[in-house]
Amino acid sequence: MNSLPSRGLAAADPEAPVLDAQHVSPPSRSSYCVSVATVMTTGALVVRVVQELPEAASLVSEHLDDNFGEALLHPLVSDLLLFALEAWKQNQADVVQRCLTMLDGALSTGDDEVENAVAVSFVEDSSWWDVNVQFFIATWPPGLMAGMERQRGWKRGP
Repeated sequence: MNSLPSRGLAAADPEAPVLDAQHVSPPSRSSYCVSVATVMTTGALVVRVVQELPEAASLVSEHLDDNFGEALLHPLVSDLLLFALEAWKQNQADVVQRCLTMLDGALSTGDDEVENAVAVSFVEDSSWWDVNVQFFIATWPPGLMAGMERQRGWKRGP
């Protein structure tokens, strides 16, 4: 697994731990329970992606390298959508479910920026209205489904 540049997490969230290949491990059950109760920042999202979805660690590392160590939420979440769609096409159900569960948590516990990135760059950009992605959409957890339903019900103002 590629190591992540520490400058990316420090720039995104000064409280986030520095990650490298030696320090990335799956979260314990107790740390997961604690993290659900807190607000997810950009740095926390990056950490959770690497911890809960190690298959996407190289995607995160490349993203940080391409952006001079800074995590740009919308492009990163958009990359996670492409990652999840590809895993779904490859019948990697466990990978898809872990990705969706992590993003579902980000939508419900994320700060305004994280919530917006998931709502726009994952839910909206999924083309949920397209019949070709309906089987993928059917695998979504409740929070992502609720986000899609909010968008479905959106009406242009007066």
